Amino acid sequence: MDFLTAKHLYDNMYPKPLEIICYHCQQSIEKLLKGVLFSYGVTIKKTHDLGLLAEMLQEYVEIDSRYMEMCDDLTPYGVKI
Repeated sequence: MDFLTAKHLYDNMYPKPLEIICYHCQQSIEKLLKGVLFSYGVTIKKTHDLGLLAEMLQEYVEIDSRYMEMCDDLTPYGVKI
């Protein structure tokens, strides 16, 4: 739903609400990374840091450096604790 919401906002709103779009993108990627880590049996720490989650996943699959950079770029848009 986060991905679909981000896409809908991007495609249909003007001016584009970039901050909320980035928030939903961050949420979508966070859930994806945590889901894949869970599928490998990894105990997931309570974090919203996409870079940390991607680094954890690199122990199991190779992640292109471009995606690692994207994770770092989107992390600030996530939930602040």
